[in-house]
Amino acid sequence: MTIELTDGHYDLGPTADVPVGTMKGYALPGRRIVVANLGGAFAGFDELCPHLSVPLSQGTLTNDCLTCVGHGSSFELPSGAVQRWMGRRPGLISSLLSGKPLPVPTVAVAVINDRLCVSPAVA
Repeated sequence: MTIELTDGHYDLGPTADVPVGTMKGYALPGRRIVVANLGGAFAGFDELCPHLSVPLSQGTLTNDCLTCVGHGSSFELPSGAVQRWMGRRPGLISSLLSGKPLPVPTVAVAVINDRLCVSPAVA
């Protein structure tokens, strides 16, 4: 289900839908994002890993570190900065797939009346 624009922002739902230490994915028009609850602070980022487009919502969240289930790269939240970039084993195809370290694009998440909201500029 795609989230609709309401009152000038996308209302993702109540903050209680994303308990501390968990993540939840959302479909906005033209973009899929994930929101993580980092000890009561919310971080938003693109659903797909910048390496091989693996869904980051299937990854592991440890404190403020998100680890991709697909290849093991880790990203710092909420900035999206690369903490550890995992390439493939040596070889021509593997070297083409390993790519250069890229951060995860992030999304500003606001809490308005105990609801998670993002700007329409995100989609």
